[in-house]
Amino acid sequence: MNTGDVIRKKIKASFHQTGLYHKIDRFRWRERSVCRGKNYPDEHFYVIRRHASRAGLFSFVMTNLGSIREAIDRGMVPIIDMESSINPLILPEEVSRVNGWERYFLQPCGFSLSDVSQARHITLSDIRPPACYPDAAQLRDPEMLRKWRKLFHQYIHVKPELLQQAESYIAEQFPGKKVLGVLARGTDYRASKPHAHEIQPDAELLIRDAGRMMRDKGYGLIYLATEDGEIWDAFQAAFPGKCLSFQKDHFTVKEGEWINDLANDAVGTMTVNREYLISIVILSRCQGFLGGAANGSFGALLMSDGYEDQVLYDLGVYP
Repeated sequence: MNTGDVIRKKIKASFHQTGLYHKIDRFRWRERSVCRGKNYPDEHFYVIRRHASRAGLFSFVMTNLGSIREAIDRGMVPIIDMESSINPLILPEEVSRVNGWERYFLQPCGFSLSDVSQARHITLSDIRPPACYPDAAQLRDPEMLRKWRKLFHQYIHVKPELLQQAESYIAEQFPGKKVLGVLARGTDYRASKPHAHEIQPDAELLIRDAGRMMRDKGYGLIYLATEDGEIWDAFQAAFPGKCLSFQKDHFTVKEGEWINDLANDAVGTMTVNREYLISIVILSRCQGFLGGAANGSFGALLMSDGYEDQVLYDLGVYP
């Protein structure tokens, strides 16, 4: 990159931090109705968009589910658009060419963006997340959990080939065993203490409670969903020969590093997302659940048919 390119990149980055840029961006990605042809005159499509470059896979699942509910409530047919802007499910060069959602999930109602390229009635959503989507407070309420789970099962469909990988793993690793699923956010997240986000349990608390549940509830195996090497090692030491993980790589971070960045650099974003999704599917098939209030936990809770034992920690929020 020559000096001129470096200067232009710095100027662009600085402009993106200004209030003017955010106003322009908000206007460009506002909700609006468009007509692109004469097809499907009896349908009104709601194209779900979200402008976020670092949100995780299940953050998008939760907000997209909220937008799906909004579309249904408004009498529209939801279509998820994760190709029109930069997002973590596609590479920068794939913008406007690849719908990242369709790498991992089917479209909610079977319609794709190409299907409605000539549709008569289309509403493009605002880029911001919807006002209401599954969060910790709602999913701790049994009735709200039931409602969101029903909606999830109806409209969020993991691609069959990924489901098959999860089912094959379960058939091979779980036969005849009562399995406790545990989700552990990484030490990097807990060290960063993101403002107003749910406090995550540390490995010591998870291990203590997992041991109690194994002893009192008869669990024979632990399925651990984590990318954190320290947590994985701690669980293996505490429960030798009884810990399983579909995720092949676990990473130990230094201060200031992020596990997702290390994982993406080591094995690639698409592989990380695919393994993570399959891991959450497996987690949803366990008989018990233990985990912090995080989007991966929410995904497992909604994807499951219900757990025999369920602990979703409520430890307050980071200041």
